Amino acid sequence: MNKQKLQLRLACSALLCSLVCAHHTSAQTITKPLNSYRGGDEITRLRVPYVDPGSKGENCIWEYDGCVSNGKECKLTVSAENGAITCLENHNLYHYSMKGDSLMNNGFENRTTRLDYLNGQPVLKYPFVYGDSIGGYYCGKGVYSDRLALFVWGKSYTVADAKGVLVNGNDTLRNIVRTHQHVEFRRKTPVVSQSGGIRLYDSEDSIKAAIDSISAGMTEDRYRWYMAGYRYPVMESVSYSRITADGTEPYSSMTYMFLPDEQKATLQPDKDNERVREQLAENADGNPSGDAADKFPVELSDIESGADGKSISFSYTLSESGSVLFCVYDSNSRLISSVSHGSQPEGTYTEHLTLKCAPNGSVMLHTIVNGQSKIVKVKM
Repeated sequence: MNKQKLQLRLACSALLCSLVCAHHTSAQTITKPLNSYRGGDEITRLRVPYVDPGSKGENCIWEYDGCVSNGKECKLTVSAENGAITCLENHNLYHYSMKGDSLMNNGFENRTTRLDYLNGQPVLKYPFVYGDSIGGYYCGKGVYSDRLALFVWGKSYTVADAKGVLVNGNDTLRNIVRTHQHVEFRRKTPVVSQSGGIRLYDSEDSIKAAIDSISAGMTEDRYRWYMAGYRYPVMESVSYSRITADGTEPYSSMTYMFLPDEQKATLQPDKDNERVREQLAENADGNPSGDAADKFPVELSDIESGADGKSISFSYTLSESGSVLFCVYDSNSRLISSVSHGSQPEGTYTEHLTLKCAPNGSVMLHTIVNGQSKIVKVKM
C-alpha cells in the first residue's frame, strides 16, 4: 500500500469515527433523567416485520428501509406512583421499579395470568454506556386461569453491545447506542392443588440447580436502539425461541419503531431531551434538520451502479469550496471504496468509484465535506 492510499484510508477511518462517536460521554449515555419511563407518557409504536439486529461493536451502520405501510399501531401507557412504574400494553400490565441505580422488572399480569418475580429481573442500570452490562438470576411465581400454578427460574443479562448510526430510508440517525437483553428461563406449571410441594429460593445456586433440572423453557432476545436526545428507543427488535431437550427453535419475532419525529409529535414536553438536541445541533453533531439539512454543501445526482455491481458513478454539485471525501461501505460496515479531493472551488463534478467487491443488496455512500456529512443508500 503506497503512502497516498494509506493516508486516504486513515482519513476515512478517522472522519467516520469522529462522525459516529463524537460526544461519547454525553450523546451516547443512557441516563435516568433522559431515558427512564415517565409517568403520563402515551406511546404509539409501529409494529413492523422483524429487523435483524445486525452487527455489534463500534462504528456500526444499521439499515431499515423506512417502510411502515404494513405497520400496526401498538399503544403503551406509562403510570408512575411512589417509585412503582406500570406499563399497559396490549391488555398486559408490566410492573417495574428502581433498585438502587437499576431498573427491575417485577412481573406482569393480564386477564388470565399473574406472575411476580421475587427480587426482580434486572433490565438496565443508570447511567449505561457502550460496554456496560448488568445481569443476574431471578425466580418468580404466579397463577394461570386460577387452575395452574406458575413457577419460573431464569437469568437475564443486558449489555450495551454497539454504537453507530441507523439509516432509516433517506434519514440517518446518529448518536445511537444499542442494548441487547438476553433472557432465558425454565418453568413448571402444576395444577394449583398440587403445587404445595414446590418451594422457591432466590439464591443463585438454587436457581441454577432448578434451571439445570428442567429441559423445557424459553429465551428472549431484545435489542433496543437509543438515540441521543430522545427518551425511548427509536427501534426495538424482539425474538423468542423455545428451549427443548433437542436444542432451541424459533417461536416468534417482531420489531417496533418509535422514530424521532413521532416522539417529538406525540409525547408530552421533554425539556431535558430538548436541551440535548439543541446542544447536538449547536455542535453540528446531531442529525441535520430543517435549514441545516438544506445547507449541506454537496448535492448528489445521477447516481448509478455499474452493470457488474463493482462501481458507482454520480455527479455532485459543490455549493461552497472545500475538500471532499467519498467513502462507500457495504452492509457489513466494511470500507470498499474511497476517494479524497483537496480544496475544490464551487461547481459541478463527476465521480466514478471502483469497488473492491460486488456487494449484495445495497451500499452506503458517505459524503464528507468541511466537517459535515451525509449518507445515501445506493441499491446495487
